[in-house]
Amino acid sequence: MNRTQFIGTRVVEKGRPTAISPITNPLGKHWEQPAHDEVIIDETHAFMSQSVCDQLKQYDSTNPTGTYEGKMWKRESGGKLWLIFYDVDWKEHDPKMLTINSRRIVINE
Repeated sequence: MNRTQFIGTRVVEKGRPTAISPITNPLGKHWEQPAHDEVIIDETHAFMSQSVCDQLKQYDSTNPTGTYEGKMWKRESGGKLWLIFYDVDWKEHDPKMLTINSRRIVINE
């Protein structure tokens, strides 16, 4: 059974997003982060340049305030960097609910 879904212009594989949404909530306009299309994700990794990684705010033991679809930051855990981001809960198909997602960061040379 193919569990790929096309939702708008986004693709969701097996309930996990394969692209990060832009922040569209007006309350998120002051959060600074790299453009969503500068980060490529698959089910386990986030691929980006070092300069894009440097633009991500780092929260190692907490989450930043404000919960908006597309908001992303990085976290160091276990000696590895992780991309953390909010996305719509596609498993429950509820656009009013958000999930916290993580992918291991891989720096492109």
